[in-house]
Amino acid sequence: MSISILKQFAQVALAALRPEAMISDAVALRGSQLTIAGQRYDLRKHQRVYVVGAGKATLAMAKQLNAILGKHITAGYINVPATGQQRVGKIIVQHTAHPFPNRATVIASKRILQCVQAAAPDDLIICLISGGGSSMLTLPRAGVTLQLKKNLTKKLMHRGANITALNTVRKH
Repeated sequence: MSISILKQFAQVALAALRPEAMISDAVALRGSQLTIAGQRYDLRKHQRVYVVGAGKATLAMAKQLNAILGKHITAGYINVPATGQQRVGKIIVQHTAHPFPNRATVIASKRILQCVQAAAPDDLIICLISGGGSSMLTLPRAGVTLQLKKNLTKKLMHRGANITALNTVRKH
C-alpha cells in the first residue's frame, strides 16, 4: 500500500472525527421532526429548545447544531476555552479555563445550571459535551472550594493520574 493511499485513509478518518461531522451524522431535522442519534423529537411538542454544554470541541458542535436547528433554538450557554466568539445564534459562548477551572468557570457553570433548572417539563434541552468538559463545567458543592478542587487536580495530574481517575475524583 502506498504512502498516498495511507494519507487518504488518515484524512478520511480525521474528517469523520471532526465535531461538525459528528453532529451532522447524529442530528437531522425534517420539518418539525428532530432526530438525534436515532431518537426522535417532535418540536411541536416542545415549547422551547435550549442548548448547553462544555468542552474543547463544543464550540464547533454548537455551530453545526445551530446550522441545523437555527430558528428552533430558544437560548443556551456553552463553556469553551477562550475564543473571540461571543455567540452562536442564540447560544451564549462563555470562556472558561482548562485543565484547571477558575472563577469564570464557576460563574459560567452556574448560568448553565440556572438555564436547565428554569426549563419547563415540555422544553427540550440539548447538551453538548466534549473533551475538557469536566474541567469547563465545574461547580464545587458546599464545603469544597474552587482552590481545593484546583490543587487536588494539579496534584493528581502531576502524579500521573489518567483522565478516568481525575473524573472519578471530580464527580465525587
